[in-house]
Amino acid sequence: MSFKRFQQISRALRFNDELSKTQGCDDKLADIRKVWDMWTSRLPMLFNPDRDVCVDKLFIPFKGRCSFRQYMPNAYTGKEAGDCAEVNQGMSLVLDMTEELKGHVVTCDKYFTSFTLADELLRRNLALVGAIRKGNPELPRHLLQARERAVFSSTFAFTETHTLVSYIQRRGKNVLLLSTKHHHPDIGDEKKGKPVIVKDYNKCKGSVNNLDKALDTYSCRRKTKCWPLALFYSLVDISLYNAYVLWTFDPSWQPNWKPYKQRLYIEEVGETLVTPHIKKRGRLPRSSAAAGIVANLRDAAPPLIGKYNQAASSTPSKAAAPGARPKGSVIDLTEDDDDVQVTGVKNATVAPIARPNPVISIPNSAGARSSPQSNQTSPNNPQLTVHHRPQQDSSLKSRTVTTSSTPTRGSNMALPPLPTAPAPPRLPPEAERSSPPQQPQLKLVPSQTGIVLSWCVAETDRTCAAVDSYHLYAFHQDNSNSNAAQQHWKKIGEVKALPLPMACTLTQFQSGSTYHFAVRAKDIYGRFGSFCEPQCTNVISSTSS
Repeated sequence: MSFKRFQQISRALRFNDELSKTQGCDDKLADIRKVWDMWTSRLPMLFNPDRDVCVDKLFIPFKGRCSFRQYMPNAYTGKEAGDCAEVNQGMSLVLDMTEELKGHVVTCDKYFTSFTLADELLRRNLALVGAIRKGNPELPRHLLQARERAVFSSTFAFTETHTLVSYIQRRGKNVLLLSTKHHHPDIGDEKKGKPVIVKDYNKCKGSVNNLDKALDTYSCRRKTKCWPLALFYSLVDISLYNAYVLWTFDPSWQPNWKPYKQRLYIEEVGETLVTPHIKKRGRLPRSSAAAGIVANLRDAAPPLIGKYNQAASSTPSKAAAPGARPKGSVIDLTEDDDDVQVTGVKNATVAPIARPNPVISIPNSAGARSSPQSNQTSPNNPQLTVHHRPQQDSSLKSRTVTTSSTPTRGSNMALPPLPTAPAPPRLPPEAERSSPPQQPQLKLVPSQTGIVLSWCVAETDRTCAAVDSYHLYAFHQDNSNSNAAQQHWKKIGEVKALPLPMACTLTQFQSGSTYHFAVRAKDIYGRFGSFCEPQCTNVISSTSS
């Protein structure tokens, strides 16, 4: 999917039917109510929380128009349709959030804590630990007198079911907590005299804040002026984080990856969700990077959660059978002079494009920069180009392209040795802590209008330095030329490194010849990695229909 198409879908995404919306509806969440109810009803079914749970507010950033957008210390959750105005809305919020819980300890801050809430939770077999406001009329006066008390001192007050503590954290700082879990004046920190109630509160209170930090680190939120969409993005973020918590709960589920990074997990979930749709695609994307990803997923086995724990196979993919769509095609290709045809695949007519198409050309073996619009096909040198959009085809000759990973029949000439890597310049000290680039795996994939060179690595080695560029070499095996001494490998291009897999396009080549290709990586310190296994392709002339 292109970025433009993604933006179009995002702008048109809605979660309700405006035509069936009830007139005068008092539900301010009606635009996303169905999705919200489905999401909230499913969450309790998938996870059993521990004894300690935390209830706190979570703000969703939004700058558009919204009828209930507000910032209030007393978190307001809205009025039910047809009901009177609520009193003590913080208490009703906590009771709604803990409706299905039994035997847990609820931790909340001063915006929610009250004696009435503590009594109601006790009737539900739930304990409460929370900060309480200094202005609460039910607090004893001696707990509020903090000026004459020493730092790190504590004062307790008890009833049959409630415990109050006043802790002087520093001069003029009086911390007040209410608990129905603790019934003894225990001190947990002898150095600072911190009560056990304060330690338990600090241990659980930061849960929602930690969730907020995790959501900000890896978020799918996008800028939008539609508040249901902003809320939907937050639901997706929270769902991904919940799934990650479940995945890391049992260490036996990922024994070879410690710790299992959240970013890698999110990438894997996204890839698993889109892979079935990618495999059903009828057309390939025109971007070389996106097309390379599509080809890699089509050739690979069905992805499973935990692919980072499995050893990647380096077995090259089999050639596509005649009459079937080539598995490894990665990009819509074009050639200036001829219409290229893949064996067993029908010719595809490319519709003309009105605006000019950007073309990035890789220099040919003679070292000159060229493009299909200005240069004719060289009789000896192939041309590699990366196309962002297909060019207009000309109805001249057509050619058939076949590829293989081994030399073709009738080719008895041995390949010349690959070029040696030049000595790197003086390496900085930090280069000693990293390894040279990995050996890539190259594939030559026929497409409807040309050949695609795509490469990737079997398994990412995180000890290797970052790759700066990839260097492409070609060997033109001219079967009509008997002088093998004059034939050698030539550098045909240098491509700046992008996230793997990468791909480039062969658009101009000589018919009736065999071409061999190889690629190697160069890291940011100037070190070269090993060449890939050379791959070859045949170009055979055929008559245009």
